Amino acid sequence: MKRSGLVAVGMVAMVLAVGCGGGGGGPGDPGSPDPGVTDSGTPDGSVTDPGFEGDPGPTDPGADPVEPDSGVPEVPPQDDPGGDKGAPDIVLPDLASPDQDPGSDGQPPSQFVIRVRAEAGGPGDPEPLQGVEVAILDNTTGQPLGPSGQTDENGEVAFDLEDGLVFAVSLKKDTYVPRYLFDVREEWGSLDTGMLLLTMVEAVSQMIGLSWDPSKGMVTGRVVFQSKQDLEQVGCAVVESDKGGEVRYWDPAEDMPATLDKAPMTSQKNANFLVANVPPGPAGLTAKVGGVTVATKQTLSFAGGMTSVDLAVTTETNPTPADCAY
Repeated sequence: MKRSGLVAVGMVAMVLAVGCGGGGGGPGDPGSPDPGVTDSGTPDGSVTDPGFEGDPGPTDPGADPVEPDSGVPEVPPQDDPGGDKGAPDIVLPDLASPDQDPGSDGQPPSQFVIRVRAEAGGPGDPEPLQGVEVAILDNTTGQPLGPSGQTDENGEVAFDLEDGLVFAVSLKKDTYVPRYLFDVREEWGSLDTGMLLLTMVEAVSQMIGLSWDPSKGMVTGRVVFQSKQDLEQVGCAVVESDKGGEVRYWDPAEDMPATLDKAPMTSQKNANFLVANVPPGPAGLTAKVGGVTVATKQTLSFAGGMTSVDLAVTTETNPTPADCAY
């Protein structure tokens, strides 16, 4: 049990990292893997998947980090996952028609490739995950935007998207936790991400002192600063949610999600975080350093699912304190 538990935690970190990084992502994209369902990216709000997966997720090089709290429609309630499969049903749109509108600029759509990986049953590189239902969503409302499809034996699926589109992606497969990645950009050309087994997430939750309610969601990500040269982690930051929930950070010594006594805030080496038991619908996140707000983000929580976003700071320099002990 102890060995399998450590493997599970390590896998969580991996998924969170690969979750948001886009293969061919924008500037500052650290690539994968990076813990967090967090596939997050640049301070403009792109997704770096830190995910529960310590995989912060796709690296979001693009949207404005500070988004207004208004104008985000409520997301309809979702069914409780239940059963052995543990993943809630996600209503996905039909496959896009080949003659879809090429876009307002009259230019032909671009091919965007999404690659999904999964835990391979033990230590080592994750394997391609076939049969994942992938849908393109509106980046603000989280509602279906048009195309959807399933990953092939290589864990890949491609979509024709309008040039310059900023969108969200949903991933669904039986026995895996549904994943939602925001601030993905068509200009990246591709997105590499991952999914975690429901049993693995439940096991890791217990290890770090969480009791995850499947009727609520989990939001993961990392706190980042975009310098002129690179995407930097922000240490000694405390994350809060306006909808409540329990927050956890990564232990800098073990590079894994940890209890609050081991990791009371973000680390300079790993600024991943996760907020569990967030009610479905709009949710606002805030990151503070020394009690001062340095980043905010409006996102969406999905019942039984994991949302990956980045919290990009708006300060002129990295707000990590010079004496930050983590």
